[in-house]
Amino acid sequence: MALNFHEWLLTESVRLHEQQHGRRRDDETANAVARSTHGAMTDQLAARASTLPLASGTAADVRRLQLGAAGAVSLVIIGAAFAGMLVARSSLQPEGIDTQTAQLALVGLPTLALLGWLAVTTVRRLRGLNGGLAGAVARIALESLGPRWLRGDLAADVTRAGVFLLRTRGGQACLAAAVHATWLAYTGAAVAALLSAGSGLALTTQIALYAALPRLLLMLGYTAVAGYHSQRMTLDVTLPGYLQLRDRVHAGSVPANQSEAPMATLPRAPRQADETASGPVRVFAAERTADDLQAAVPDLDAAVLGSVDTRSERRALAAALRERPHPPPGLLATCSVLRTPDTGTAQILGDMAETAGAPLILVLHDRLALLERGGDPDARIADWHRLADSIGADCVVFDHHQPDPAAIASIRQWTHDAEAS
Repeated sequence: MALNFHEWLLTESVRLHEQQHGRRRDDETANAVARSTHGAMTDQLAARASTLPLASGTAADVRRLQLGAAGAVSLVIIGAAFAGMLVARSSLQPEGIDTQTAQLALVGLPTLALLGWLAVTTVRRLRGLNGGLAGAVARIALESLGPRWLRGDLAADVTRAGVFLLRTRGGQACLAAAVHATWLAYTGAAVAALLSAGSGLALTTQIALYAALPRLLLMLGYTAVAGYHSQRMTLDVTLPGYLQLRDRVHAGSVPANQSEAPMATLPRAPRQADETASGPVRVFAAERTADDLQAAVPDLDAAVLGSVDTRSERRALAAALRERPHPPPGLLATCSVLRTPDTGTAQILGDMAETAGAPLILVLHDRLALLERGGDPDARIADWHRLADSIGADCVVFDHHQPDPAAIASIRQWTHDAEAS
């Protein structure tokens, strides 16, 4: 079963929130509901999100976001209709219609805009891109007004989910339908104003045929596409936030105090640096920024590559590693114990080390933050150590609030040994 826009936005908002702040101890009921839900992973994740304690407030924000978007589009369409009416009336002179001005403003301008839209859309589709000028405007408006318009605890996450929605097929179709509806309102209002004045039948025919009719057909077509996709949304279950939940929502039963995600128990031999390795150790972020580590250890000889939080970021980072003439002497991944390690996390981290052909160390942050939220840091860190063993990596716990000299020394020693090997 696919999701509608509301369910998709709610589930994505929860994912973004949990990736940033971690999951809470009161989510076991939601996990049980997900496990009892028949269907694909998408259905189980949506069922879980709708059962969480924070779901009601988030769902209210999702509705406010949808109503706000509809209201904003309505205001733009009304403004376009008003502009078209003004242009039409300004072309009505006492001595007759200023045909040249009317044709330029009511036929030429909409036609040029339509040709430009067709060209941009074709180029972007050939290059596999999405968005456009309307998408950029909508994104800026969402990011600027969303947190102020929404009221729930997850207002920022709902806003980000709305931005991500604009990149989907359904979101793109909604944007296209809104654009064509705006131009239809502009030209349609002009036609109505000219007809009400009882003049310019030839001109109104040109406007209707060459400016209004194409927009009407495109608006109807994209509205149908948007309606189709709005009820058939799917989740990218390969995202880290969803991969970490796979074992929990598929498991038969998981006791509330048990470690959340079983890891491989057979350790892998530690990776060794390639004989041709050169340059400094490379750092990448696995759902955790590397800024705190660099601030606490400013003399760390390591270069930041990027993050692996999304599929596109993982592809870009893997491509950058493959393009290097020589493998790096080592990889350092900054991770957060607020996140539950699972087989998906292990695969992502292991693939990066395999692509680089370099030893890997995991630097674990946020132990105190997990303790403050009622979690069990020792059990979670044991999970991460088990993950590190399963992919042949080293592991060190690092608290950037109260940097431990021993942990800093371990990180420095690891990077030094990696570069010296």
